[in-house]
Amino acid sequence: MRTFQFSSGVVGRDMGRTRAGCYLRDRGLSKQTRFRMAIMNRPSLRDLSHTWDIAYPPFKPRELAFQAFRGFCNTQQVVPPGKESSHMRFLSIIALLALTPMLACSGDEEPSTGNKGGGAPIPKPTCAEGEINDPLAGHCVAPLGASLPCPSGSFLDAHQWLSSEERVLYVEAGALGGDGSAKKPLGSIAEALSGGDTSVVIMLAKGTHPAPEQIAGSERTIRLIGACPAETAITGPVKVNQGSIGLSALEIRAGLTVTEAKSVELHQLVITNPDGDGIAIDGSSLDKLDLWHSEVGETGRHGITSQNAVGWWTIDGADFQGPIGGDGISIVDFGGSQFKFRQSMIGQVAGSGLRADRALGWWTIDGADFQGPVGGDGISIVDFGGSQFDVVETAFREVAGDGINGQGAVGWWTIDGADFRGPIGGDGISIVDFGGSQFTVAGSEFSQVSGSGVVAFQGAGEWSISRNVLSGPIDEDGLRFMAFLSGSTLNVSENTIAQVGGAGLRLDGGEGNATLSGNQITGTGSLGMDIANVASGSTVQLSDNRIENATGVAIGLETSAAEMILSGNEIVGTGSGDVGGADETSAYGFGLTLLDVGNVTVHQNHVQNNRTAGVLVDLEFWGYYADRSDLVGTANIDINENECTGHHDPETLEETNVVIQNVDDGHNVTVDNDREVPNEPSLGAESSYAMKRGRDRRAQNCGDGVQQRWESCDDGNDVDDDGCSNRCETPTCGDGQVHGEEACDDGNNNPFDSCNNQCEAVYAQNLVVSDFHLCGLCGEGRVCCQGKNTNGQLGQGNREESVAPVRVPNLQHVVEVVSGAQHTCARTRIGRVACWGANAFGQVGNGSDDGSDRPSWVVTEGNQILSGAVRIFAGDHTTCAVKHNDSVFCWGDNRKAQISATADAPEYMTVGTQVVSIEGSVEIAIGAYHVCRLNQEGEVACWGDVDQGAIGSSPNPNHCPGVEQNYNYCIGTPIDVSFPGDATAHTVDSGTGFSCAVVGPERKVYCWGSNASDGRLGHGDPDRSSTPTAVESNNGDLTGILRLALGPAQACALRNNGTAMCWGNNDGGRLPIARNNRQPWVPQPLLRESNQPNETPPLEGINRLDLGMHSGCARSSSEPAGLYCFGKIYNGNEFERYDRATRLSFGDD
Repeated sequence: MRTFQFSSGVVGRDMGRTRAGCYLRDRGLSKQTRFRMAIMNRPSLRDLSHTWDIAYPPFKPRELAFQAFRGFCNTQQVVPPGKESSHMRFLSIIALLALTPMLACSGDEEPSTGNKGGGAPIPKPTCAEGEINDPLAGHCVAPLGASLPCPSGSFLDAHQWLSSEERVLYVEAGALGGDGSAKKPLGSIAEALSGGDTSVVIMLAKGTHPAPEQIAGSERTIRLIGACPAETAITGPVKVNQGSIGLSALEIRAGLTVTEAKSVELHQLVITNPDGDGIAIDGSSLDKLDLWHSEVGETGRHGITSQNAVGWWTIDGADFQGPIGGDGISIVDFGGSQFKFRQSMIGQVAGSGLRADRALGWWTIDGADFQGPVGGDGISIVDFGGSQFDVVETAFREVAGDGINGQGAVGWWTIDGADFRGPIGGDGISIVDFGGSQFTVAGSEFSQVSGSGVVAFQGAGEWSISRNVLSGPIDEDGLRFMAFLSGSTLNVSENTIAQVGGAGLRLDGGEGNATLSGNQITGTGSLGMDIANVASGSTVQLSDNRIENATGVAIGLETSAAEMILSGNEIVGTGSGDVGGADETSAYGFGLTLLDVGNVTVHQNHVQNNRTAGVLVDLEFWGYYADRSDLVGTANIDINENECTGHHDPETLEETNVVIQNVDDGHNVTVDNDREVPNEPSLGAESSYAMKRGRDRRAQNCGDGVQQRWESCDDGNDVDDDGCSNRCETPTCGDGQVHGEEACDDGNNNPFDSCNNQCEAVYAQNLVVSDFHLCGLCGEGRVCCQGKNTNGQLGQGNREESVAPVRVPNLQHVVEVVSGAQHTCARTRIGRVACWGANAFGQVGNGSDDGSDRPSWVVTEGNQILSGAVRIFAGDHTTCAVKHNDSVFCWGDNRKAQISATADAPEYMTVGTQVVSIEGSVEIAIGAYHVCRLNQEGEVACWGDVDQGAIGSSPNPNHCPGVEQNYNYCIGTPIDVSFPGDATAHTVDSGTGFSCAVVGPERKVYCWGSNASDGRLGHGDPDRSSTPTAVESNNGDLTGILRLALGPAQACALRNNGTAMCWGNNDGGRLPIARNNRQPWVPQPLLRESNQPNETPPLEGINRLDLGMHSGCARSSSEPAGLYCFGKIYNGNEFERYDRATRLSFGDD
């Protein structure tokens, strides 16, 4: 007897139309068949997922079962568990079906060619070594188009398409007077297509054939068959419009474009197109696409690209060897029903191997080989709305980004038997915002990964990570799960993890339930298992795990109110490592640490021979976390029936199997049924474990002047009523400390700056203005751009300009946008940076100096994706990122030593390069040829071009890298900039040859550098200044300034009353100030449009302001709120002048 399995769940939509879909599939290895049913127009059923197993004999009629199955589909019902009895008669009929791979309900019938509906393949003949079955020829052939043997004659003499009833015509390029027979062939493909509207098979002779203007068939079928790809080629773009098309045994040298076709069958082809896409499909009417045993060679853009496609897609045995200038496969807005990528190879690809944005349906990646080098992710999936995504027995080799990257997905995901043995520049698997029902990673192998093996952020549904081998080297964590959502479950079991630089398994934050069992973790560079910040109401169970030779801590539990149960774990041989503490203390190795946790049971574990202590309990900061209301009350910790031996204090040699410290009265801590546990402050005169809190926590006391992340403030005293309590707590927005629900707190209550008086981060409305384009965040972490697109700075994958904002595709979770003269960069919330646009100086940072019209990840040396960025900054041709560890990486123009002044430094830095002299920077201001930085102490230093005093005083300039001219001098190390009275700066910005800073308690503006006869220094005269000079308005010094915006030769200052003052170059009305004021030497109010004659009010409520070369924009919260722009704005035909700030729509406005 065999077994069927019946499941219900969502299977997908088709171009906005809802429908029911049922599937029956036989998984041969498991001897089970899955029935899948979904009722898309029954919202109450969308979240149901139930399973029944039914035994059946393998010899009953298939037709009867099919009719019964289809009848059940049409009822549009799902039966919950326990209610199956009324349907047993139906299920008995279903059980008669033995071998059907998959059946679809009405409206979902799969086309006849190829595999059926994602199930078992059609039986194939046994082929000799080096050959494969060709389903069209019906026999074994050479595996790929390029190696298909050629016939001895001019035409191929055997092909399955020749057995059809369609008319057959023969074509030999240049032949004259033919009748279409093999002996008298026609002279061109166009001539063969001109004979009416009937279906036709066209046999092409060896040689080169010009492509017709288009292949249009209305409702007819047109098939072109060459002799062999090595000797039969079509030159010129092949354009298919309508009908059904088949191409076989050909070389296509200028790409294939398909529009409004119903069916496309491509077999044994070689496709190249150095100037564009290999295959481009507008698939809104497409029912089926098959690409079998073909090669995609050199393409200028994508190997395959498609928008608005539907239907059944099968890519089987294809070789995308490249070089491919974009993605191997790029799919946007796929409406279903199924996409299969089987037994195919991705080779040299500049972008991602397979990229899909907003896809529906059922996707299967089976037996694929992402051999690389792949410049982006192996597989990149954004906003997947389909039913299922399977990656089975697929290999990821040389991949610069993540092996698999998923963002915003739903459905059932399975990654089974995959090979992530790299080298992989990012994470093996990275999943963000998964909202589906189930995610499984099983039986896969990970090594040579620069990031983590598996990373998941904000997951929902059921997660299973099991039987995987992470053998390393893996630079970061083996498995990392962050901020899982309420109701989610995480099961991590039977994984083997070794040689990871970070933690073996890290669970950080969230409200779901987790079970971690049967895992083997050895030799980690940090904790073996790190469980932290799990909320109350959750449960975490750790059982039967073995952690051996971890560094610092084997299992660390920290700042969690969840119920945690540890049983049957083996914790052995934890070695020394940096687990926090003062710099002068020794490193320690703990078996198990319980730090500020409230509900933990530790029973029947084996804890042995860890360097310092077996178990450490420390509740020093329990109840002191201002942002965690669940970390209060009585803590309950039960440690019983454990085998804990072999731990000795390094000073006294006394046993330290279980150490309890910093536990106040009232907590319930039990060790071996004894509640009277010694509460030791330390185990030796200098070895208090309170100084070693794991994961770089420095447990200093409140009042020492050092603010820790669990403190809301720390003013260096124990006074309770001075604004910072003796418990280091503060309750109000505007105190300069982020706590509770605050997204930011900049220390003031100004409603108009980047952190408003509700402590809401206004940077979410980020916008940047460049020479001829504008970009900004436009809702849901997306980026929109508009304007000129000469260098691809709109990020659309083309050079088409747009007068309206267009969303940058394949980019989401963005929190910050910056731009240079003609390039744009975006930082995602996980700390990566993507750039696009002009790249002659390497300012895109993707490792080349070729322009990029779509986003690509910034990489560092070794083609590793830059990660950990917390701020980004851009100048004309140079870009920089500040990382979470205070290091700074820059890329782009280095002709004036903006990035590196070493003797061998190139003029153009095409990858992110660490600038070692400016650690601790909080702002980087990049001018045209110089850079300034602001550090945490408010000190400003500048370097680069010494001309005009832009970097302040520069007594000893040096020659710039790679430049021999005597007059070309620069400074490659930061030169301190001093302000009157040794005042410190709040912010700094740079333009072309000049810089400005907001300084001192009065928040005055000081500028220095070139004045260029246009007043950009704002001090009332044309002289340049190498020392900072106060900017003066008509009413005195410019004070009360929150933020600066500098263009190439003009500047604006945002005041604390929500207005702005501007000065500098006003050619062409690039500043919205008083008319006829061409070069305002002193600041003038920024004015807005008005419906009243002779009225020019200032623009108020400004919370964001940016300037480009010819224009600028501001966001205002004053009614009518929105985006206001001024200067020269491109309208599609010319630049239109706005000499007042005028409200324009952008993104979600």
